Amino acid sequence: MIPFLLAVSFVKAQTTASVVTSGGKVIGVFDNIHAAVIPVIKPDNVEGSQFLSDYWNRGTVYFKKGKRVDSILLRFDIVNNSLYFEQDNMTMKFIDEVSSFKFNYLDGEETKTATFKNGYPDEGAANAQSYYQIFSEGKSYHLLKYLKRVISEEYVYGGVAKKKYNAFDSWYVYDVKEKKLISIKPGKSSITKKLQAESAKIEDLCKKNNWELKSDAELTALFDQLNK
Repeated sequence: MIPFLLAVSFVKAQTTASVVTSGGKVIGVFDNIHAAVIPVIKPDNVEGSQFLSDYWNRGTVYFKKGKRVDSILLRFDIVNNSLYFEQDNMTMKFIDEVSSFKFNYLDGEETKTATFKNGYPDEGAANAQSYYQIFSEGKSYHLLKYLKRVISEEYVYGGVAKKKYNAFDSWYVYDVKEKKLISIKPGKSSITKKLQAESAKIEDLCKKNNWELKSDAELTALFDQLNK
């Protein structure tokens, strides 16, 4: 990713951005949102997408200093684990530190809501600034998915190799009390082993609801129940 080109300052994300030279100071008063214009480089001839949604979708952004912006056009870059927004036909990235954001998007014909948050402990290549998708968030546990896309090549006999994005997403449970991330894999057996203190309750819920805990919906429903 090429570094920021221009610094900008605008009020509540709905007004026209005033561009400041890259060597200038970002000018703003209380409640201004500071951002930078960036180029988004998309590799050529790669099947699939680096974004959760290729379209700009309206959502809400929450900042670490307590500010909030509503009804702003957002897009999440999975490859770079980065949040972008659109203003005056420019792609921008926030300078102010973001704590979480959410937006609705179309997945086929289904409308889904995606919520992302950072601030979790370091885990592998991820750190406290990395965004995780939130599927359940309660007083005991957060059910998280770390989204990852990697370009791979498929060789075709007598033809040109095809490039495509492959998903290597990882599931985690954040234990609120212990303040630690627990890596899990979908499936009842795996989850009961990782959360032994909850194993009896998990078994009862799975039996009652006929869950195998292999789908996003069942995993979310389980942790919603564990958080009650």
